[in-house]
Amino acid sequence: NGKTVFMRDVAHVHDGFQVQTNSVAVDGKPGALMSIRKTGGVSTLAVIAGVRDVLPEIEKIIPKDVSIKAIFDQSIFVKAALNSVMMGGLMAAGLTALMILLFLGNWRLTIIILAAIPLSILTAVLVMYGGGQTLNFGLAHLDTFAWLGAFSAAPNTRPPAELVPDPAVAKQSLKLLYLSCGSRDGLIGISQGVHAYLKAHGVPHLWNVDDHGHDAATWGSNLHHFVQRIFR
Repeated sequence: NGKTVFMRDVAHVHDGFQVQTNSVAVDGKPGALMSIRKTGGVSTLAVIAGVRDVLPEIEKIIPKDVSIKAIFDQSIFVKAALNSVMMGGLMAAGLTALMILLFLGNWRLTIIILAAIPLSILTAVLVMYGGGQTLNFGLAHLDTFAWLGAFSAAPNTRPPAELVPDPAVAKQSLKLLYLSCGSRDGLIGISQGVHAYLKAHGVPHLWNVDDHGHDAATWGSNLHHFVQRIFR
């Protein structure tokens, strides 16, 4: 009817604070939590190293009764995964050298063959880099590759939106997308991010988390489950 309605007519307005829905405590004392996340294509180790480098400067300008403490450091898991891969590579190289030496009985040939393996890998990576190729993969050719399994999955160093550029097409074309990762794997954060993106966009997939790290036990177990779903 054209009559003016004031806020006091429909609500009670007063100065106040937002209702607290969560709280943070460190060693039993109230605190504030700040999470720092990296953008796609940036090294986790580089980001954490950069944060640690600037912490002394920040501590100089904050009140003396305020302290900064790292609660969760993902670089620990990343370094553990890298060490696991390095250890696996060294073990493989040692066993390969032993087998070659047993069959050929010649130290010189064994050393030459062992030197050729990493050089071949390095050459392949350099050729890929020079040709604009990458070890990242995406779901861009689902008409050819519609059955996909990823174990200890960190399927892309870029954001999940680049891994699945068109969720609608992925929904129609994917036959099976199986993602798995161990809860103690340094790559679990990246895998969870991809899983959350797929779930938010309704892309059907299987997501399995076990209590393993970055090891052969979880790869073998998940490969077994994946193969059963392909040939059922």
